[in-house]
Amino acid sequence: MHSQMKSHLKTLPELQKIGDEILDKCNKDNPCYEVDIDNIVEKYYDIRIEGAPRNWEHGVEGYPCLGGHKIFIDSGLMNNDRQERRYRFTLAEEFAHIILHKDIWKNVNTPDEWADAWKNLSDDIHNKLDNNAKELAGVLLLPRYPFINRAVEIRDGLCATFGYELSRLSDMQKDVIKDSVIKVLTDNFKVSNQPCEIRMERIERYFKQSLFEMSLKPQYLKKIK
Repeated sequence: MHSQMKSHLKTLPELQKIGDEILDKCNKDNPCYEVDIDNIVEKYYDIRIEGAPRNWEHGVEGYPCLGGHKIFIDSGLMNNDRQERRYRFTLAEEFAHIILHKDIWKNVNTPDEWADAWKNLSDDIHNKLDNNAKELAGVLLLPRYPFINRAVEIRDGLCATFGYELSRLSDMQKDVIKDSVIKVLTDNFKVSNQPCEIRMERIERYFKQSLFEMSLKPQYLKKIK
C-alpha cells in the first residue's frame, strides 16, 4: 500500500473523533435524534446536493464532485420519500469521502473524472476507503451518546412492558429486545437497519459493555421528530 494512500485510512477511534468534531460544530443545538445531514453538508460545508446526471452509468448511488463543491445523488433516491433512509446514508457516505479523502476528489468535476479517480486505485484500497466512509457516515447519522442512551431507554421500556427483569433476561429474550430496540432506533434516527446494527456493535465494543449492561444517562436524550 502506498504511504500516500495509508494517510487516507483511519482507525475507528480516529473516525469517531472526526465525527464528534463535525457534530459538535454542526449538530450541537439540534434537539432531535434525526441528524440534519443535508443542513450540515450545504450550510456548514457549502457543498450543493444535486441529482446525478441522467446518463450516469457507473453503478453507484452518489459521488463527490469536490471540484464543483457538489455531491451528486441518484435522483431516484432524492425524490422518493420511501427511499429517505437510503438517501440519507448515501449522502452522509459521500460527504464522508470528501472529509476523509478530499485529495483524491479535489479535481473531480464530472462523472467520468470520478470514475477515472476510482480506477486509479486498487480494489483493496478502494474497499478500505469505502469502508472508512461508511463508518464515518454511521458516526455522523447515529451520534454515540444520544444513540446508545436512546437504546437503553427503549430497552428499559420494553422490559417494563413485558414484565422482564433486566438482570434475569435469557439470551432469547435479549435477542428479541435488541431486535425491537434496533427497529425503534431506525425510526428515531431515520437510518436503515444495517447501519444501526453496526453502530450498536461498535459502541458496545467501545464501552466494553453490551446493551444490557449499560445504564441510562438522561442528559443525552433528545426529542423524537
